[in-house]
Amino acid sequence: MTKRIFLPTLASIFDYGYSASSPFSSNRCCENESSNYTIEEKENEYVIEMNVAGVKKEDIEIGIKDEKLSIIALRKREIKEGDEVKESIISKYEESFRLNNNTVNLDQIEANLEDGILTVRITKKEEIKYERQIAVS
Repeated sequence: MTKRIFLPTLASIFDYGYSASSPFSSNRCCENESSNYTIEEKENEYVIEMNVAGVKKEDIEIGIKDEKLSIIALRKREIKEGDEVKESIISKYEESFRLNNNTVNLDQIEANLEDGILTVRITKKEEIKYERQIAVS
C-alpha cells in the first residue's frame, strides 16, 4: 500500500504555517496550493516528485548538508542579440527537507528528471526494534 502525503519544507520561497510528520521534519507546512511537489511513502523508500517543467537537467542542484536535502531549480531563457546568445534566469525554485538520519539512508538517494518531473528517491533504513534484546529467564 502506498499513500501520498504532503510534508513540510524548511527553506522555501513560500511561507507556510507549522506542521510535523514522518522522518522529514520542519517548522513549515506545505498544505499550500503553491507547492509543486508531493512526497509518497512506499514500503522501502520515500519518493519526492517535483514539477520542474522547462528546467534543464544541468540547471538543477541537489545536495545534502547537516541532514538537510536541498533542491534548487533554475528556469532560464536564452535571448539572441545579433550574433550573441545571452542567458537570463526567469525563475528560481528552492525547497529544503530536513531528513532524519535514523529512518532514511542519506547515502542512498537518487534523482531523475523526465518529462519535466524531478523524481528523488530516498531509501528507508531497516527498522531496528531494539539495539539489544534481553532474554527472559
